[in-house]
Amino acid sequence: MKNIKLISVILKGCAVLVFAEILCLFIDLTLAFSGSVMFKIISVICTSVIFIGLICNYAYNTAKNDLVIQRRMDIKLPAYRCFAAGGFLSLPYIVLWIIFILSKNGVIGNFYKAYKLINGQFLQLYNLMDSGTDAGSLSLSALIIMLLLTFVPFVSFVIAYQLTFKGVDVESIQYKK
Repeated sequence: MKNIKLISVILKGCAVLVFAEILCLFIDLTLAFSGSVMFKIISVICTSVIFIGLICNYAYNTAKNDLVIQRRMDIKLPAYRCFAAGGFLSLPYIVLWIIFILSKNGVIGNFYKAYKLINGQFLQLYNLMDSGTDAGSLSLSALIIMLLLTFVPFVSFVIAYQLTFKGVDVESIQYKK
């Protein structure tokens, strides 16, 4: 029997995030040899697709598992389940953004370099917005974009989960031939 506890879904989701982060950093650092804007754009596209794709794949598998549990075991899973799991996937990035804002406002030391590395999936996007290492030079629009990017895991997970749960074949959309 597969585990139905929400905590196991969250922990597996965190493992997916760590794997995605490592993979994205590998791509970022591989393409970092060139300071070319074209390579940065290619890196942003690659890492974003990998990051979102891994989260969507995890959401698809989680929803399929939950459907099996509901149908075969006649257990009604709570409606908030996918929103809670998606929220916990975004939580580390939201906390990091708050720490980053504290750093930008001088409450703590410079956290911008670490923030970029910890958010490897968007590292080159951050470099396109501002290639510096000091957060003081970031514009308000850049800060808003960075805040919105913290919700990418939540949105990706919830959309893929809900579509799969409602019977849409997300796998055929994701791997369209």
